[in-house]
Amino acid sequence: MPGRYQIGTGVACSVAFALCVTAVSPAIAQDDDKKVITTSVQTDDGWTLPITYYRSGAGKESPAVVLVHGKDGNRVLWKPLAEHLHDNGYAVVAVDLRKHGESQSAQNQRGGQRLTPFDYRAMAAQDLEAVKEFLMEEHHAERLNVRKTGIVCADTMCAVGVTFALRDWYKKPYPDAPTFETRTPRGRDVRAIVMLSPSEGAPGMPMNNAVRELSVPAFGVSFFILVGEKDREDKNAADRAFKKVTGWPEYQNVPESKMNSFLREFPGVGQRGTDLFQPQVARSTKIVERITGFFDQKLRDLNDPWVDRHSRLSR
Repeated sequence: MPGRYQIGTGVACSVAFALCVTAVSPAIAQDDDKKVITTSVQTDDGWTLPITYYRSGAGKESPAVVLVHGKDGNRVLWKPLAEHLHDNGYAVVAVDLRKHGESQSAQNQRGGQRLTPFDYRAMAAQDLEAVKEFLMEEHHAERLNVRKTGIVCADTMCAVGVTFALRDWYKKPYPDAPTFETRTPRGRDVRAIVMLSPSEGAPGMPMNNAVRELSVPAFGVSFFILVGEKDREDKNAADRAFKKVTGWPEYQNVPESKMNSFLREFPGVGQRGTDLFQPQVARSTKIVERITGFFDQKLRDLNDPWVDRHSRLSR
């Protein structure tokens, strides 16, 4: 199947990525804006969600990556990946979703509460939407390019990340120009998604249909699915998700160098989700470098320059 590889510790560079994952990325011009900030975002239904924001110093063309932890996870688990992306010119946001980490509701609910189907839907419609609003503020401050937004999500929460991205693609533009194509968009900004050990979905939120819909070739969204070979449950789910992503007629008989989406299986690895960043596993699989290489090609290098995203009616 196109785009599918197993990755060992000594494998040479994949032809899908132009530079080797062990190579040093080009130096990124930085300025005094580069810093790590701990703050929070507010949802419309009263949750306060802590975020760690790795502000890029590379200016308004900086791509942005949102890190969505797995079930029972938190934003701290992303530190190795967040720091590497940050050092390579990315703006990065790691968030504690509701009922996780240090999140807190108006009723003093904190992390560790039982999750319901409503919670998962609210994570996509409320929590990640609040993060998107934060990114829009940074975009208008000319610190990043929201049109180059990527997501990394893990295990059960892959359904949340994909559902949010699909909602974002279906946002109607501002009615500020005669034709749909010339109107200022409100969404359509998620351009690349990394899924670590994706499950079949979350309670009340199946994933595969959303993955199929989001991967329609007209959208041009790229996917990178990573899973351990010994992670039997997630490996089967990853296989099914990849078949959904690449099942479009446009992707049949396409050479690897032209593929938009990829599946990677790590031989001998049983860890799942953010546990793939455990030091020994991360060293052997080079998962951090591989994710960065994927975003470099499918996000950073997009020909989609920064533009004002305010409605023309309010400028």
